[in-house]
Amino acid sequence: MTDPLSIGQRKYLDTESRAIIYQGASVNQLGALFRMKTPDVLRRLGDLRPVGAGRQGNPIYDVAAASARLCKIEITEEMITAHLRRMNPKELPPLLNKLFWEGMSVRIKYRQAVGELWHTTDVLAVASAAFQSLRMSVLLIPDALLNETELSEAQLKIVQTAIDQALDDARRQLITDLRQFDGPRSGPDAESGEL
Repeated sequence: MTDPLSIGQRKYLDTESRAIIYQGASVNQLGALFRMKTPDVLRRLGDLRPVGAGRQGNPIYDVAAASARLCKIEITEEMITAHLRRMNPKELPPLLNKLFWEGMSVRIKYRQAVGELWHTTDVLAVASAAFQSLRMSVLLIPDALLNETELSEAQLKIVQTAIDQALDDARRQLITDLRQFDGPRSGPDAESGEL
C-alpha cells in the first residue's frame, strides 16, 4: 500500500471526484456529503434545476448551487442587521426598508434614554470636564510639595517640567482619540481642542 500524498503533491483528481465537481452530484451523493437524509435533501433543493442526468438517469445537481441550499448557516441578529445596513435601499421592498430604519431609530433613542449611547457632544463635554479637573489637581502638586517638604529650585523645575509634559501628552492623546470618533473638526476651536 502506498502512503497518502499531501495536498500539495496531489495533482490529479480521480474520475469520480472530477465527475462530482464538474458535472454534478446526485441526491444520494449530496445526502452523503452533507450528512442528510434523501427526503431532506430533496425538500431543500426544492425548485433547483438539475444540470443533467447521472448514470442511472437520476438527476444530478451543481454542487456549488446545491450547497447554498443544503448548508446550515446559523443566522444571528447581528448578521441580518449588518447585511441590511450594507444593502442599497433600492434592493429592499419599500415597506421592509421603512420598518427596518424606523426600528433602528427607535432602538437608538431607547439606548440613549437608558444611557447606553451618548451624543458625541456629551462625550466631549464629559471628557473635557474630567480633563480640566485632573489638570487643576495635577497643577497644584508642586505647591503641595513646597508646603510639605523643602524643594530646591532645580527639583521644583524638574517636577514642574514633568507635570507640564504629562498634561500636554494627555491633552494631545485625548484630542487625537476623540477626533477619531468625532471626525474632522473645523472652526476657531479646532486647533485648541477646547480642552
